[in-house]
Amino acid sequence: NPDLKDVDIVASIRACVTTNPTIPIAIDPQCIRVRVREEKLPVLHIVLLDASGSMVAGKRIPVAKSIVKKLIEEAYIKKIYVSLVVFRGEKASTIAWPTRNLVDILNKLDEIPLGGSTPFTTGLLEVLKHMKMFRERFRGSRAVLHIVSDGRANVFFTKNPRREVLELAEEFKKFGVEVVAYRTTPAKVVTVPDYVKLFVEAVGGEYRSVDGKNTAG
Repeated sequence: NPDLKDVDIVASIRACVTTNPTIPIAIDPQCIRVRVREEKLPVLHIVLLDASGSMVAGKRIPVAKSIVKKLIEEAYIKKIYVSLVVFRGEKASTIAWPTRNLVDILNKLDEIPLGGSTPFTTGLLEVLKHMKMFRERFRGSRAVLHIVSDGRANVFFTKNPRREVLELAEEFKKFGVEVVAYRTTPAKVVTVPDYVKLFVEAVGGEYRSVDGKNTAG
């Protein structure tokens, strides 16, 4: 049958023997078994990098960049898509849209401008654009958000930062996004309020400090 592709010979013979155990084996068309290959859906890893003044003042940018480089190197091995969003000052900027050209992202990483305030929720909104675009291109695809920050968000759209963060968390939960945050300060250093941690806890993600401790999820 020319329409049959990728016939599983062993499974087909086994089925024929089971239904009609004779010698020689009678090949009944109803016994033909075809391999069904499961299509692997692409995965997008989005890196949301805090490049604000507090990251610079605390000399945390080298730590942040090393985390991002490690994530990109792992993505290269697994051949998955990566995008990079940076937030600082009053806005968030897309450094790289979803791509497999990871060398280009690594090159751009060292050219990112630094300093200013910490508009965390602006960064989250920019990330949503990446997720929506990728989901439209690859229906059913999976996304993982990696947040690299010291947790000191201080620029918001409204006068109620907590509600703003939690409302955005609900949007992310609708997409079923996995979230992992990498806090660039040790777990013993307390940041109050820590809106990044609030967001991660709301989406059921992981909050890891540079000393490797998981503080949320």
